[in-house]
Amino acid sequence: MVTKKEVPEKYRDIHGDALPEHYNQDLFRRALGPLMKKIEAAGLKYEGIVEVGDPAKVIIKTRNRGE
Repeated sequence: MVTKKEVPEKYRDIHGDALPEHYNQDLFRRALGPLMKKIEAAGLKYEGIVEVGDPAKVIIKTRNRGE
């Protein structure tokens, strides 16, 4: 979870409220964008899923949802 203090000013709305979902989406694109381009260039199919929590638990939960 991203707290209001952790959200940079540029991700706040006109009222000064923190918008962590925009911040998280931007972090995701910057971190994984280059990797996603390589996957696409290789012609592989993928699905990007953004989740929050303990990585191991989230991966297992997400994997089980697809079965």
